[in-house]
Amino acid sequence: MMPAVGICFSLVGLLILIVIYVPYRRAVIPFVRAFFGPYLSYFPIICALEASDGGHDEASLPPSFLMRD
Repeated sequence: MMPAVGICFSLVGLLILIVIYVPYRRAVIPFVRAFFGPYLSYFPIICALEASDGGHDEASLPPSFLMRD
């Protein structure tokens, strides 16, 4: 029963977002850009940092570390 409740809440939330977004598209997008603009510029940097593992691949490790039993 609980997964069904979660799915229903998700669908209702999605419907509410669509109902709000579609008529007010011209107002919502500038508001989001104005409000979250400084943070949106950091997303590519954050994604790049999360995608890289800091360069700790096998090629950068010393041979003694790789040959440990």
